[in-house]
Amino acid sequence: MNTHLANGDVSAYGFACGYVQAWTTDGAHNYYGTDANGVMLYHAGACFHVRTRIVGETHDDYGTAIRAYGARVDWQSFDTLTEARAAYRREITRVKRASRA
Repeated sequence: MNTHLANGDVSAYGFACGYVQAWTTDGAHNYYGTDANGVMLYHAGACFHVRTRIVGETHDDYGTAIRAYGARVDWQSFDTLTEARAAYRREITRVKRASRA
């Protein structure tokens, strides 16, 4: 089974194996390895999660968000991968717009 689809997205099998799909404004592949604006899609438990970080949000050693300079992290949960992928793409568009502002 493949962990990624032909378009580069993580497959349902990949998510079940613990893979995470992330997009950041600085091109880093690790959402927690950068403090740039970004979006992360992952599977945990029985649902899919989409996290969006905008403007200077940082994290402690345990992955807990720490507010810095009024930045925010939005967290959405979905029952299906289809819904989560749609939200992931919407959030990337929102972050791109916020980064231009």
